[in-house]
Amino acid sequence: MKGRLTRSLALLAGLALTSAGIAPAFADDSDNLRAMTLNIRHKTSGDEGDIAWKGRFGAVIRSVQANNPDILGTQEGYYSQLRSLETGYNHAGGEEGTAFIRLWEKAGAKIGNDYHRIGQGMGGITISEYNAIYVRKSRFDILEKGNKWYGFDGLKNSAVEAWLEQGFANVVVNIGTAAIPVLETVAVDFGAFKPRHLTYAKLRDKTSGRITWVFNTKMYDNNNPETVDGLQLTAARSYALGQLRQFIFEKATTEDGRVEPVVLLGSYGANYLNLPMSLTLSTIQNGTAMNDDFYRLNARWYALGTLPDESETFHNFGKIAGRFGSPVYPIDWTYSMGHASDGKGLTRKKSAIDKTMHQGYRNGGLVYPSDHYPVITDYSFQ
Repeated sequence: MKGRLTRSLALLAGLALTSAGIAPAFADDSDNLRAMTLNIRHKTSGDEGDIAWKGRFGAVIRSVQANNPDILGTQEGYYSQLRSLETGYNHAGGEEGTAFIRLWEKAGAKIGNDYHRIGQGMGGITISEYNAIYVRKSRFDILEKGNKWYGFDGLKNSAVEAWLEQGFANVVVNIGTAAIPVLETVAVDFGAFKPRHLTYAKLRDKTSGRITWVFNTKMYDNNNPETVDGLQLTAARSYALGQLRQFIFEKATTEDGRVEPVVLLGSYGANYLNLPMSLTLSTIQNGTAMNDDFYRLNARWYALGTLPDESETFHNFGKIAGRFGSPVYPIDWTYSMGHASDGKGLTRKKSAIDKTMHQGYRNGGLVYPSDHYPVITDYSFQ
């Protein structure tokens, strides 16, 4: 009984947030843009029931359909999970990059008819986790797309380059540190984590002709807490975010110095009071800086040194929640900047964390789409 009451309250809270913050969707016009970012959690053999992928992939689909974004960024999902979203049928397969359809496990909904997927897996081609970008087929032409991998001396063009560099880092840690101890710190900062990557796309609105650049990423996880501390993890993330920021400006800056509209989606793995990371992304370059959409939404809370109670985006399937005076800081959000060629700037209108539960596959009941909540931001060209 207590569990049912908790779930009911969570649903009501999510519906209240949705009605207050993100619904209804913008009308279909070229002056408005809706972006959504969602860490869908890679599936594991230990997940069971509503937490298992087959029990919740229908809820992910319905969350996307309910929020109706023009642009969607997902993090962590394997190729088989993305195929599940696109077809409406669960797919077997994991980090190795395979996908085998299971026709008897049907969600009753799909996103493949409406969205085009962009991106490779972290291991190249379909291998490992994706930072996928989905764009509305009816609205955008895709002019350019690709992936880049973070590295010691700049972004890499392939997963192979990134893995080779990580291998070198591991050799430095295991062999070279006896002679030069400082190398251990340098190498562990970046070599202790799986190579991470970003996905990007240059889009052209079919109606207005406006260009919008979209970037999606996920920062390093700390899989070695016994050897890697928080400062090293922050250093690795900040270093990678510096590469991301530089790449965004290189891509989006025109010959006359104008920065075209940019939307950055992602799961950053640290709260937004983590100054090294925030400063890295928000530093002014050529008179322009990326806007932290969360900061702009909650500037009054920053001034008070706290955040609203409902600020958590990672919730561990309803087990983590902020409370009065003790908020849980978000780790997923959006950034934006830029002006279109007609002089109109991309301006954030509203943002929200959507805590709504949706119907899943396994038992038809309401489940959480993921252990992260989706974040939705509405923009307007003005």
